Amino acid sequence: MAYNVPLLEAEQIPELKCTRIVMQRRDPSNLQAGSCFSGRYLEHVAGKPASQISLVDNNRVEYVATECGDVLVTIQGDESCYPIITYHDVATNHETCFDALFGLPDMAQLFHLFCWYHIDAPGQESSSQQLREKSYPSLTQLAQQVDTIVKHFNLHKFIGIAVGAGANILSRVAMMYPSKVAGLILINLSPNALSWADLEWLTQKVACKHLQQNKLTSTAHRYLTKLVFSTNHSQVSTEMLEIFSGYLRCCDLYNTSLFVESYAKRSSIAQDMVEMLRCPCLFVMGNNSTYKEDVFQIASELEKTNATVLQVDSDGLILEDAVDRFFTAFKLFLQGLGHATGLGAVSPEASGSFIKAIQLQQSVLSNLD
Repeated sequence: MAYNVPLLEAEQIPELKCTRIVMQRRDPSNLQAGSCFSGRYLEHVAGKPASQISLVDNNRVEYVATECGDVLVTIQGDESCYPIITYHDVATNHETCFDALFGLPDMAQLFHLFCWYHIDAPGQESSSQQLREKSYPSLTQLAQQVDTIVKHFNLHKFIGIAVGAGANILSRVAMMYPSKVAGLILINLSPNALSWADLEWLTQKVACKHLQQNKLTSTAHRYLTKLVFSTNHSQVSTEMLEIFSGYLRCCDLYNTSLFVESYAKRSSIAQDMVEMLRCPCLFVMGNNSTYKEDVFQIASELEKTNATVLQVDSDGLILEDAVDRFFTAFKLFLQGLGHATGLGAVSPEASGSFIKAIQLQQSVLSNLD
């Protein structure tokens, strides 16, 4: 089926000029809360080693009280700068989910331009103890938590970047509190409810039962892989599976199971997004994503705004195996919103359709005000 939506194929985005050295990849299981955020690369960034570009540079960590419990927020950068909120996927936290992105040398040029608010879903931070509660906030309640955090830090408006379950949560935030969201970058978004027709619900139940017993069985691992990679286990490379296994070693499996159960109980937001989403959106997904058709359908039907879809050649862990291409689109998106305009842009041939879509979107939005 053909969709009338701006589409960026990965081949349209040139490789970044900087070379990323990945020979000494750090085991994600060694990450600790507040530890070095991006020590995986040997590049020097802005005159300092990448091992020193971390969440302990110019940051503070704060637990914010919400109606559904305290939420860990790590703030990186000058709080007078424009805010960007990140939200991670299930089976990850803000460190493991965004480590490769923040380890990219070119990210140094964006660090000082924004203030980064990294939200960890309840019980998902690296240092978390096992939650005592048997119930877990719904995705709508997690979205309400984000609004509480936004109010707590007196953020007038923010840009959001999120993956998987986090993308679903920030999409809800944008619909519930449209005046507070300036733009969204949604990676591996699953906008529909869990399918009950193909026994996926049964696999989820078995997997969560194993996780609650602190057992990472093959059933649990395969289910989490499919959930996070948005593709079948057999289509994921050995290297990406090893990286993901490292992520899982950072997690409390019981707490992970609660987040997974909440995500599995999600309601569909596909039609709501078409009717209620007003901010600029960049949808990012792998070529083999199981949610590809759902995302194209939403992007093609969005009214009063233009959405752009970026497809990349990826196993599904896009911020690992396609982070260079993602960064270029990310920077263009920010520039299309009027930020980071002083930075060098990618060639007009590569970015023209993307920037044109964003400019048209801004024009439409300005006419609505």
